[in-house]
Amino acid sequence: MLLKGKICVITGAGSARGLGGATALLFATHGACVVVLDIDRAAARDTVAALKRRGHMALRCAVTRSGRR
Repeated sequence: MLLKGKICVITGAGSARGLGGATALLFATHGACVVVLDIDRAAARDTVAALKRRGHMALRCAVTRSGRR
């Protein structure tokens, strides 16, 4: 378990076929608690459901904007 006890935040992980989703699965397999961020919250939840362990989190987040105007 390379990442046991670590928290990993992965952006753009809502797509099951993308790099973010694959990274989330890999990190969870190695014991990390994964926070999945995506602009589509339902897709982020689907990714978390696919991780098949408790303790992961899905959040809606748009990382392309800083929020400042």
